Amino acid sequence: MAQRMIWNQTAYFGAGCVSVVPDELARRGFAKALVVTDQVLLDTGVTTRVTDLLDAAGFPYEVFSDVAPNPPIANVLAGREAFRSAGADVLVAVGGGSPQDTCNAVGIIAANPEFADVRSREGVA
Repeated sequence: MAQRMIWNQTAYFGAGCVSVVPDELARRGFAKALVVTDQVLLDTGVTTRVTDLLDAAGFPYEVFSDVAPNPPIANVLAGREAFRSAGADVLVAVGGGSPQDTCNAVGIIAANPEFADVRSREGVA
């Protein structure tokens, strides 16, 4: 049974939670997703559990799989550029810590570009 928690955004977890993704995106009025995952999950077919549902619902998306463990700012900036290039308006994380961390950081930087500029000037990039 899918469980739902609401913080600043909504997070679903538990058995069956993947099945709510397309309806949740459509309900919120999103038009295109950037699916953030890592190459291992993409290569092993784990990511297709989400992308197959998006395909079946006719919901457009692109995949960003250039996620590194403990993602450095350069990795996050590449994700932000993928988000912009895709013309996406929503992010979907597939995976554990690094894809989730990258996805969250891309969202923060996409919403606050000056954060990325400041961090780059500080030599963090």
